[in-house]
Amino acid sequence: MKTRFIGSALAGAVATVSISIASAQAPPMDMSWALHSQTYLWNRGNAVAAATAQACYNAMLQARMRGYMGPLDCGANQQTLQNSINRLNQAQQDYNYSQMYNSWRRDNAVGNWDLGALRGQPPVYRCYWYNGRQVCGYY
Repeated sequence: MKTRFIGSALAGAVATVSISIASAQAPPMDMSWALHSQTYLWNRGNAVAAATAQACYNAMLQARMRGYMGPLDCGANQQTLQNSINRLNQAQQDYNYSQMYNSWRRDNAVGNWDLGALRGQPPVYRCYWYNGRQVCGYY
């Protein structure tokens, strides 16, 4: 009787602890820092763009007050915008290529267990075409 009582008490304690552990949830992730950072950077970019536009407008007003009626170039025109977009696209392409190369390196280091490790075959020099660019290497 005493053993049965201790056993049931122990089983009840284990059940209570396991229920409380199973029902516990991880606290919600606080991503407010990312939202605040994104909002801050957005507002900062808008403020810099507005300040640049205002400086250009002020320079244009001063030139017009002095009697100049020719074209004005404040440095922000279609060509500078296109150059900025091209640099952004090139940076993104470079990032994508680096991720592709890292993926290939990981695949060759981890996934080449068949040819490289079991058969003892050396890697083979191959070339691929990726996004209009030829990529060659040992795979």
